[in-house]
Amino acid sequence: MRETQALDSTNSIEEIKLRKDELAEIDKSILEQKSKIEFAEAIKRLKLNPDYQLVIEQGYFEKEGERLTKNLLEPTYLKRDQIENIIDMTNAIRHAKTFLIFKESDALGADQNIEELEDYRTSLNSK
Repeated sequence: MRETQALDSTNSIEEIKLRKDELAEIDKSILEQKSKIEFAEAIKRLKLNPDYQLVIEQGYFEKEGERLTKNLLEPTYLKRDQIENIIDMTNAIRHAKTFLIFKESDALGADQNIEELEDYRTSLNSK
């Protein structure tokens, strides 16, 4: 009988440790989701800035992208390394735009994820 009781108390301690670990993971995930929301909100504020609009949106994304594309399409002789350089620069523009779009979309489901994680945390605490 004592062995069974000892085994039961060991299981309880292990269960408590697992629950604490799970709660720590949930809290970490909630912080990550909040960080995604904060980052996306910063991007939105940045996009409202007139200097950002002028320098990044109009100057880099639009005008520089158009200039690079025009250079590739002009019927002139470009060396291979010049073509590769132009392609690398257009890829950099694409990567920057993609980064901003994905960071904003990361936050779209974050509120729902936080709510679900908090519900799960509550259910673990009630056990």
